[in-house]
Amino acid sequence: MRSFKLLLLLAFLESCMGKRHWTYEIIDASGYSDDETKLSLNWRVERVGRHITGITGFVNFNYDVDNTTMIEVTIVRSVSGSERDFKPLPFGVPQKKFAEVKVMYDDLLYPIMQNCSNLPQIEGDLLWPWPRNIYIFDMCNFDNGNLPEILADGFYRAVFTFTGEVNWNTSYTVNLKTQLI
Repeated sequence: MRSFKLLLLLAFLESCMGKRHWTYEIIDASGYSDDETKLSLNWRVERVGRHITGITGFVNFNYDVDNTTMIEVTIVRSVSGSERDFKPLPFGVPQKKFAEVKVMYDDLLYPIMQNCSNLPQIEGDLLWPWPRNIYIFDMCNFDNGNLPEILADGFYRAVFTFTGEVNWNTSYTVNLKTQLI
């Protein structure tokens, strides 16, 4: 009887653990730079098998980030996937100095990209100086990292907009579906 109660307790604790209750498929990855001599990027969505997608490509980061470099993150959702149906969500980041988004980089971006790219782990409180480099991404996906446990079904798009010496952006669109437990 005691082992049965222990088994029930373990089963209950397992069900209480924070797990994602959704799956996704990466639909699109794109980017733009207004000065490709200072920053060029190329993304594509790769598919391995029926259910595995990832982002592959590179960013040639060839300029120095300074105090005028700003970043803004906009996240939108659409039930249908239609361009006119996308509505903003409160998950975004208002325009900030690039060097000041260290917490977002450490908590969200780096855990997602650390095993599939050569993005650096930056020490200290600021993302500065950002190293010039060609950053390679190989089948990056959103399986790791600190993302919400529960999200509504639909199409989600995250747009990262950088302004300063070079104006550039990158966006990712995923189709998210609730995962039945």
